[in-house]
Amino acid sequence: MQRKAFIKKLLITFSALALLIVRYIVLCNTPAKLEHREKSFINSCEKTLKNTIYSDIFINGSSIRRGQQMPSSVSKLFEQRKDLEQIDTTDNGSVIFILSWSKEYIAEGSIHLIYQQDDLLNSNMVPLDFLQQDWILSTSENEISYNGGGSDGRGYIRITRIKPCWFRLEQYFPT
Repeated sequence: MQRKAFIKKLLITFSALALLIVRYIVLCNTPAKLEHREKSFINSCEKTLKNTIYSDIFINGSSIRRGQQMPSSVSKLFEQRKDLEQIDTTDNGSVIFILSWSKEYIAEGSIHLIYQQDDLLNSNMVPLDFLQQDWILSTSENEISYNGGGSDGRGYIRITRIKPCWFRLEQYFPT
């Protein structure tokens, strides 16, 4: 009898633990958590970006990774933001921030932040040379999306304005 009671308690404990783990995973990857992370990043670097380092980022080239040689102003941004892994630039003046948590929200995809100094939402904000497939472009005032890529045409690229000059780049490429 004691053995059955012990096994029953053990099963209940494991079930409760599994439920807590599932809740933790769900809570850590909610849209609210994403919005908090985005706002935190934007608030901490927006002024620095606008006033000091925007031109320094472009002087350095098309991609700056943590640990590389870079201007001290840009290096300070990497020191300030431990979640910043890489900064990419495009020919039209977009700055794309790749963050350590960018792949946590979409399996087989990612979310990045884009800073566009002129606040113009346009289809050239990111280099999309691979879009020679049959993607469908959709536009609205605050969003541009490409649909139809990847496996079975379920993939998408979505650029959404989240505040003036700042955009979320969401990509999903199922295999």
